Amino acid sequence: MNRVRLLPLFRYAGIAVLAGLFLCVGHASAAPTKGKAAKNAVGIVFFAAHDCPRCENVKDLMKVLKARYPLRVKDFDVDKEADYALFKRIEAIHAADKFAVPMVMVGESILMGEEEITGKLEKTVRALARSGGSSFPYLGSAQGTKAVAKPASSSCNCEQGRPPDVTDELSKLRKFIEKLF
Repeated sequence: MNRVRLLPLFRYAGIAVLAGLFLCVGHASAAPTKGKAAKNAVGIVFFAAHDCPRCENVKDLMKVLKARYPLRVKDFDVDKEADYALFKRIEAIHAADKFAVPMVMVGESILMGEEEITGKLEKTVRALARSGGSSFPYLGSAQGTKAVAKPASSSCNCEQGRPPDVTDELSKLRKFIEKLF
C-alpha cells in the first residue's frame, strides 16, 4: 500500500526535476546573448571641454547612442592637465592639423566638431556594431614613457608612439615567409 502512495510523489518529483533542468538550460542559453552584446560593443574615445556648449550637445548624442547601440566610451576633459597632455600627444600622432573639441575617435575615424560628429557618428557606430564591434582607438604609448629612437633596421614605428601600418606588417610577413621557403 505504501507503493501506491509513493508513485504520485515520484511523479511530482520527476516533474520538478525536469522543470528545474529546463530553467537551467534556458538561463544558460540566455547568458551568451549578454556576452555577445559586450563583444559587439563599439569603443569610443571622446574629448571635450567642460565649458563647451557644442561638447554638451555631443554628450547628449552619446547618451542617445548608448541607448541604441552597445558602446564603451572613454571621456576626457581637455581642461584637466593629464587629459590635455594626452590630447596633444594624440594630435601629434594622428594629425597634421590641429585638433579641436569636441572630438570623437571611433574605429579608424577621427571626427571633430559638433556638425561632423552629429552627421557621421551614428552611421559609423551602427556599421561597427553590425560588423562585430571595435576596440578603443589607439591612444599612443603609455603616459610618462619617453619615445625610444627607432633603430635603423626596424620597419616598425611603434617606438615613436605610432601603431604599425599595414605595409609594415605585410613586409614583416613577406620576410618571414621567404625565410621558410
